[in-house]
Amino acid sequence: MRDESQHGESATGLMSVVRSRGWTLLGDRRITLAMVAFVTAIAGVRILAVWMGWLDSEGTLADDAFYYFQIGRHMAMGQGPTFDGLAPTNGFHPLYLVLLTALYKLVPADPWIPIHLAQTAGVLFDLLSTIVIGLLVYRQGGGGLQLPCSR
Repeated sequence: MRDESQHGESATGLMSVVRSRGWTLLGDRRITLAMVAFVTAIAGVRILAVWMGWLDSEGTLADDAFYYFQIGRHMAMGQGPTFDGLAPTNGFHPLYLVLLTALYKLVPADPWIPIHLAQTAGVLFDLLSTIVIGLLVYRQGGGGLQLPCSR
């Protein structure tokens, strides 16, 4: 359990600093929920874009992504970490490659489904990190969304 008196004093101190600068705080629960809904909606649009194929055209994925996808595909086929199936390669993030390898093992026949699954995982990781950072800001800010806004 947190010490509420200490928490209240720090929040009061923050409020006095904010008021002295002429700012107001967006600590209203409705605003916090609206921001969570907005971030979740953006994630939903991104996932929709992935699965509708809107990101499949040339130029929408970074070139490095295809190196990862190719290495993951070769790993799933049991050829080890190689881009071309002949020479070994390095310089990749092992944890992400493990994810890609698992996705290519799940759906080896279709070249796009593992890519779409990887992009979906990326969106979900973005959403998770946004939630964690938001919770940290919320906790540090004294229990409200502490964004300085001018009057």
